[in-house]
Amino acid sequence: MTITEDGEASCYQEAVDDTDSEKWKKAMEKEMDSLAKKNTWDLAELPEGRSVVGCKWVFKLKRKVDEVSKGISRGR
Repeated sequence: MTITEDGEASCYQEAVDDTDSEKWKKAMEKEMDSLAKKNTWDLAELPEGRSVVGCKWVFKLKRKVDEVSKGISRGR
């Protein structure tokens, strides 16, 4: 897998292997801190016979408002 043309990682490994890995790691840490502060989940023992619910990180770069609005206007 490779970083997309717009510089976004499609998975965790790409993010940490990227030349901007420190920025990705800082963003992930900020997100994890936010989730922890909001008490989003509780760690618990997995009951026998049960499966773990998976999750997936989505890596998106923040764009300037002008870039976004230009993209929207071109799509119409």
